[in-house]
Amino acid sequence: GIQLWVNLPAEQKWTPPRYQDIGAARVTLLSSPDGGALVRLIAGEVAGHAGPGVTHTPISLVHATINPGAELRLPWRRGFNREPSAGNAPPSAPASSRPLGPAT
Repeated sequence: GIQLWVNLPAEQKWTPPRYQDIGAARVTLLSSPDGGALVRLIAGEVAGHAGPGVTHTPISLVHATINPGAELRLPWRRGFNREPSAGNAPPSAPASSRPLGPAT
């Protein structure tokens, strides 16, 4: 599982925290056009697809599994930060308009 804490704007600082149990069956599954990457969209929006997580501030949270030799390009909302983590590989998250589609 994952636990995500998000810093809220000043006017929402005293909003009570909330818990959302978003199991594997609830995430939005997407795949790259070549089928080499599976993207689990947990919260927010990517390429017109929405995840089930509800947040106070606009974020997108994804977990991607990328097969060896495959490439994944995610269209990322302008003004959003990207913080990729790829195991021992150097992080890389280039902007792209290449479409994602529902996983099959």
